[in-house]
Amino acid sequence: MVRWPKAKHRFCRKCGIHPFHQLRSEPDRYGLNLTCGNGMTIYDLPEIPVFDGQDHPANGGAYPYVGVMRFEPNEN
Repeated sequence: MVRWPKAKHRFCRKCGIHPFHQLRSEPDRYGLNLTCGNGMTIYDLPEIPVFDGQDHPANGGAYPYVGVMRFEPNEN
């Protein structure tokens, strides 16, 4: 387990994958890596929120969304 100021990140000791973490902005909630170990990929999700990568909701109160990412397969 790695601890940043408030978040607790957990990594697999065998492969290093990051399956879940305790949220810094909401310590009573957890973030899950849905694509970890259950056969799911990011392509199975309809949309994925994208954050700005710089700001954190615990610092400013709001999630810094900049958009969404979605997979649209080719029709070929």
